[in-house]
Amino acid sequence: MRKTSSPVGPAQVLDRAWAQDFVVGLRVPDVGLAHRGEGAGRQTQLWDESGTCVTLVSHEAWWEHGAVTCYGPRNLWEEVVAAYTEWRGAGQPGLDRHGLTVTADGTQHAWRDAPAQAPGSTDWSP
Repeated sequence: MRKTSSPVGPAQVLDRAWAQDFVVGLRVPDVGLAHRGEGAGRQTQLWDESGTCVTLVSHEAWWEHGAVTCYGPRNLWEEVVAAYTEWRGAGQPGLDRHGLTVTADGTQHAWRDAPAQAPGSTDWSP
């Protein structure tokens, strides 16, 4: 178990337009989330599809050490925040700038602006 703080408020990342949720989902497709509680006790739980990682994020005092608790080898909140930050830094591109390539073997690659800019390529920015 590791504890840390969040660099950005969970509500800013999670409680906005569905387009932002879509784009974050493209970047971290193996992460699910659920909200628990309300008001000061609100938390978001994130998990990966493999079942090896869970991250809990407190919405109250998110900037303080201990607001983010990670179990397993990945910090899922860090990955979600990185995807959100990249999207914001790119000017919040809309859905019309995204696409999906499916190869003959069924492998799927989400991209923005050009198929060569899929995750795993050297640059996802325009």
